[in-house]
Amino acid sequence: LFAIEAAGRLQTRTDEFVIALFRPLTAVTPYALARKLGEVAQLVAVQFLKVMMPLASELHAADQGRKLRKLYLVASRVALGIATAAAVMLAMFSDAILTLWVGSEYAQYAPLVALLALANLIGTSQWPAVEILLGMARHRVVAVTSLAAGVTNVVLSVWLRQWAG
Repeated sequence: LFAIEAAGRLQTRTDEFVIALFRPLTAVTPYALARKLGEVAQLVAVQFLKVMMPLASELHAADQGRKLRKLYLVASRVALGIATAAAVMLAMFSDAILTLWVGSEYAQYAPLVALLALANLIGTSQWPAVEILLGMARHRVVAVTSLAAGVTNVVLSVWLRQWAG
């Protein structure tokens, strides 16, 4: 569980450090605001997913493989439906939300919010599988893939900084 938590931090908190390392410190604020706003779609969907792990654990203990697969399909559809609707709303209204939230000078970062909302949407698509695997006590698989994703995020952050500025 420690490795999963550490990987989660690598995936979500290292980008600001990469920006601060290579750019002026003032460049961190727009990114941090856009990241927080982009995570809203994920936060909405995760509320539904909190019931997944205990249910998956119960089904796994009862050797209900067919019901586990059905749970995965239904949970994935619901999570993606919720997160997609929220991400689309964020992308459409991010300039207005930023203006109301922190001021009109940050409305220019609306495309960054849309990009980060899309990235979080992709991440949200994997959460039902993660919750089910954790419910089945398959922590090692989740830890290894999470650490790989975290390291990939750091590498991509450095590479994209060179490519996109």
